[in-house]
Amino acid sequence: MNATTPVLIIVLGALLYREPFPRRAAAGALLALAGAIALITRLDLAALAGLELNRGDLLILASMVMLSAYTVGLRRRPAGLDALSFLACFALVALVPVGIGYAFEHAAGARIVLNRTSVAGMLYIAVFPAALAYLFWDIGVRAVGAARAGVFMYLMPVFGSVLGMVFLGERFEPYHAVGMGLIFAGVATATRSGG
Repeated sequence: MNATTPVLIIVLGALLYREPFPRRAAAGALLALAGAIALITRLDLAALAGLELNRGDLLILASMVMLSAYTVGLRRRPAGLDALSFLACFALVALVPVGIGYAFEHAAGARIVLNRTSVAGMLYIAVFPAALAYLFWDIGVRAVGAARAGVFMYLMPVFGSVLGMVFLGERFEPYHAVGMGLIFAGVATATRSGG
């Protein structure tokens, strides 16, 4: 699902803001997407045929659209509005669908269990993957543009594979070489200057 974000960033930038279609970034995104698919499926494309979407997957897809819109919107941030305030505006908008989802879960009997572990986990998520990650993402997008920055998201499966090898003892397989090679080629293509 996450692999759709860089492509969505390019498409939304062209559709919403009439930005010129970045051919080099799009070509890099497609190359890197092929690499991500190679890693995710382990070069077994039959795995894609058996892919089924459930309601949770559709919610994740909706969040990828929101992240893409946020990324494209970074270039339109009003002068004088700092990155944290801009992020807070998007977070307030996101509260509506999240609040509706929470209300449905609460009505179904689901409850948040507050203990030392859950509070520590929520604090970690609030500080690192939420606030700090978005602030650094803002710096990257402002430096290279939304389309080019988006392609770097394809490095996540690479890091996941490497961490699996280091911490879980997974073996380096041919699909790793193919997937990582395509991802690195895609990122290099998308970030090369000129088009």
